[in-house]
Amino acid sequence: MALKAYQRINPTTTSFGSLGLYYDEEGIEKMREWERLYGGKDLGPELVLGRDWEIRSGRLYFYRPWDAADLYLRDYTPMQNHNLTLSGSSKRTAYNLNLGYMNQEGVLKVNPDKFDRYNVNLGINSSVTDWFDARGKAILSRTVKTRPYYFSSETYDPWYYLYRWQKTFPYGTYEGKPFRNAITDVQQAKMSDYQDNLTRVSIGGTLKIVKGLTIDADFTYARNNNTVHHTGGQAVGWDFWAGAGSFEYRPYTAASYDRVIYTSYWDERKVMKAFATYVNKFRDHDFKAMIGTDVETYEETYQSSERRGLLDPNFGEPGLAIGDQFVSGYHRHWATLGYFGRLNYSWKNKVLVELNGRFDGSSSFPRNDQWGFFPSVSAGYIISEEEFMQPIGHILSHLKLRGSWGEIGNQAVGGNKFLATMSGSNSNWYINNVNMRTMGTPPLVSPTLTWETVTTTDLGFDARVLNNKLGITFDWFKRVTSDMIGPGATLPSTLGTSVPVVNFGELTTKGWEITIDWNHRFKNGINFSAMAVFSDFTETITKFANTSKTVEPKTSKEKELVISGVMKQTASLPKTTLFKILTAASLPMPMAAIS
Repeated sequence: MALKAYQRINPTTTSFGSLGLYYDEEGIEKMREWERLYGGKDLGPELVLGRDWEIRSGRLYFYRPWDAADLYLRDYTPMQNHNLTLSGSSKRTAYNLNLGYMNQEGVLKVNPDKFDRYNVNLGINSSVTDWFDARGKAILSRTVKTRPYYFSSETYDPWYYLYRWQKTFPYGTYEGKPFRNAITDVQQAKMSDYQDNLTRVSIGGTLKIVKGLTIDADFTYARNNNTVHHTGGQAVGWDFWAGAGSFEYRPYTAASYDRVIYTSYWDERKVMKAFATYVNKFRDHDFKAMIGTDVETYEETYQSSERRGLLDPNFGEPGLAIGDQFVSGYHRHWATLGYFGRLNYSWKNKVLVELNGRFDGSSSFPRNDQWGFFPSVSAGYIISEEEFMQPIGHILSHLKLRGSWGEIGNQAVGGNKFLATMSGSNSNWYINNVNMRTMGTPPLVSPTLTWETVTTTDLGFDARVLNNKLGITFDWFKRVTSDMIGPGATLPSTLGTSVPVVNFGELTTKGWEITIDWNHRFKNGINFSAMAVFSDFTETITKFANTSKTVEPKTSKEKELVISGVMKQTASLPKTTLFKILTAASLPMPMAAIS
C-alpha cells in the first residue's frame, strides 16, 4: 500500500526505502509467499538469509512480519495494594492512622518497569479545654519508579518507534545477535531511577472566646523532593539504517547517550490562615461575620548534572566518567498576602445574602501594582418556604432563585514579567583556553503590570419536585477575564528585543448549564439514581492588540477596530455543547455513581 501511495505521486516509482530497508513489487510478492509458506509457524527469533530477508542489488529486503507489541508487552501485569487503618477516640481526643503500600509490575517483557508507593497518614483532633480545640495532620509519601533508559527523547520514546515502522521491520536476530530497533534499545538499557518524596504537616486550633465568637488559625508546611538518576551507555546491534546495503554489527546509539545524569527538584510551600467568626441570631434574623488573613510562600529549586564518557556503564556515577560535564538549574520563589471579610444574612431561611471582599497582594507584580481588591455578592430567595407555595408543596418540594456577581484575581502569570533579566551563554571566544561567558540584552518591560481580573455573573435556580425525587438546576453565566497579560503593540524587528507584556487582553465566556437528577428508593431498600447534564458556552476574545493585522476582520465594524489596533474577534474555540448522563443503582448503603 505504501508503494502504491508513492506511485500516485510519481507513477514511475518502482521502489522506495525507509531506514535502510527497501520495498518493491518483487519484495511485496515475496512477503505474500512467505505468509503462504510460513505464516502461523513458530520459527523462533533467528532470521534466515534467503528465507526471511535478502540483499538484492545492494539493498536490504525483509519479508518476515513481526508482532512487535507481542514481543514488547506482557498480556497482563500484577498489582497489589495494602492498607492498614487504626483509629480510636476518648472523651476529648480522636485519632486516625493509615498505612499504605502499593506495588505494580510494569508491562514490559524485557527490563520490566516497576512502581512502588509507601504512604502514612495521621490525623489527631483534641478538645484540650472547654475553650480550645487543637488539630493536626501529617502526610508522608514516597514513590519509587524504575524504567529502562531511553536512547531517545522523552517525547519519541520506544513506544513511539514500536508502532512507527513497517510490520516487516526486523525484530529478530541474525547469527544470534539482535538488529537495531526499539526492543533492542530496551533490552540493553540500564534502569533509570525516579524517587518522589512528599511531606505535608498541618497544625491548627480553634479558640472559643465568648458565645458565638471563635478564632481559627491553621498552618501548613509541604515539601516535595524529586530525584532522577539516569545511566546511559550504548546499544549494540546489526545497524542497517545508513542504507545502501550497509549492514554492520556495532554500537549504533549516539555518543551523547553515553552519560550519567542526576536531576533534583525541591519545592516548599508554607500557608498560614487565621480568621475570626461571629455568629448571632435575633428573632428571624441570622447573622454571620468573618474577617481574617492568609499568607502563602512558595520556593522551588532545580538542578541537573551530567557527565559523559562512562568508564563502565554498570556504574553510572559522575566520578566514574571522563567526558564533558554539563550543569543547569534554577531557583524561584513567590509570596502572597491577603485580607478578607465575609458577611452572611438570612431572614426566616428564605432570604439569603452574602457579601465578600478580598484585598490581595502578590510578589509577582511590581511594588506599586502588587495589591488588588476583589469584591463579590450573592443573594438567594427560597420561594418554596412562602406560605402561598404550601398548597403545591407535594409537587414542588423546593425552589430557590439565586444570583451572584464577583471578582477574583489571578496572579499565576509567570515569573519575571516585570524584571529586565539577562540570560548568559558561552561566547565561543577562548582566552587562556577558557570559553568566555557573555550576557544577552535585557528585554523591555512595562512600567506597570498587575492582576488579571476574572468577573463572573451567575443567575439560576434550584428546584426539586415530586417529593424530592426529581431535581433541576439551571445556571446562566457570564465570565469576563480582563487585564489579561500578553504582548502589547507589535513593534518592528529593528527594536532588537521582544515586545513587553502588558495588561490589555479580554476574554468573555457566556453559557448555560442544566442538571437534571432523579433519585428513588424502592421498598426492598435498593436505591436508584440518574443524572443528565446539558451545557453550552461560547468564548469570545473581546479585546487584544492587533496592530500586526493578523486577525482577518469579518464586518465593517471589525475593520474599524483593526485600523485602531484593537480587535474584537470570536475565538477559534467553537460553540460547545456538552451532554452527559450518569446512572447508579445500589443496595441499602451510601450510593456510588458510575458513568
